[in-house]
Amino acid sequence: MEQTAIDTLWNAAQCAVQRMIEFFRRIGELTKEISWKIVRYYASNMAFYFNLATDRQISLMYHKRGRTRKKWYKIILRRISRFMKESVLV
Repeated sequence: MEQTAIDTLWNAAQCAVQRMIEFFRRIGELTKEISWKIVRYYASNMAFYFNLATDRQISLMYHKRGRTRKKWYKIILRRISRFMKESVLV
């Protein structure tokens, strides 16, 4: 009888731990997604304000295809970093 109660409590504790792990994993995924969107938005605004990219190039950063999105995001980030280096040197 005692062993059954202990096993039941142990199984309940394991289930609770699994639910907590899943909960924190989902929070991590959401945080990662939100931070990516914030950085991308900041980069597109900076590229627009300093004329580092055209409207079309900026819109490609929000393309539905991941490969295109990543490609143009990296291109615009390179332009921004080059611009920042040049502006610091001047």
